[in-house]
Amino acid sequence: MPKNELNVREVFAQRAERLGFRILESRVAFPDYVLEQRGRRVLAEAEFRTSDFLRHRHDIGRCDLIVIWEHDLPYMPVPILELTSEKTHRPRRGRPPSRFPRP
Repeated sequence: MPKNELNVREVFAQRAERLGFRILESRVAFPDYVLEQRGRRVLAEAEFRTSDFLRHRHDIGRCDLIVIWEHDLPYMPVPILELTSEKTHRPRRGRPPSRFPRP
């Protein structure tokens, strides 16, 4: 069971092909991955929780997918791949919370 972002990246690397992704590039800088899915290039960021993406102040306009272990926000304008369930949550409009859940 992952305890941090690095562990999430390890789990994703193990499951990526089964989930329909090919990792073209894995890097330290944002976004963490350049992926391919059904012939389409996908920029993805890995986080432990969805709220970590906002806490880290990443540019949501430069990300097509967020890969997480724990989905803890009701609204995100990009798809969320939750590895615990292997479910992709569709983008939902709304305003992200002004306060983030505590880790």
